[in-house]
Amino acid sequence: MAIEVEVNPPPKEMFMELGHDRTPGSGEKHYRRYYTDELEYVKDEFGELLIASPFLAENITRLK
Repeated sequence: MAIEVEVNPPPKEMFMELGHDRTPGSGEKHYRRYYTDELEYVKDEFGELLIASPFLAENITRLK
């Protein structure tokens, strides 16, 4: 079976609760990851940049 399990999950403080509970205490909320720094500087646990760049970069060539 191919099951992905997060080994070292980040602390709960790194996530923001969104959504609502249909019934009190049901815990049906969505969570979004919160980064403490700009995306272009966020690194993973190995020190590598999490994403190469959050921005689209295109080369522009001008022809005469």
